[in-house]
Amino acid sequence: MPHPFLVGTALLGAGLTALRLLRREQQRVRRVLDRVEAEEGIGRLPAQRLERDPATGVYRLPDDRPSS
Repeated sequence: MPHPFLVGTALLGAGLTALRLLRREQQRVRRVLDRVEAEEGIGRLPAQRLERDPATGVYRLPDDRPSS
């Protein structure tokens, strides 16, 4: 049976490698988005908070309410 320290070290190394790969993929996607935005002449839209309508349970943008 392998020593618990070796198992923990292996799991930590695998986790760090996975995080590094995710960060690299995130940077690649961000570069692609930046290039597409530059080509299309659009910028990133500011983040908007969704609000939950208590009556229906539907999430909507704050200014996207039905007029009643």
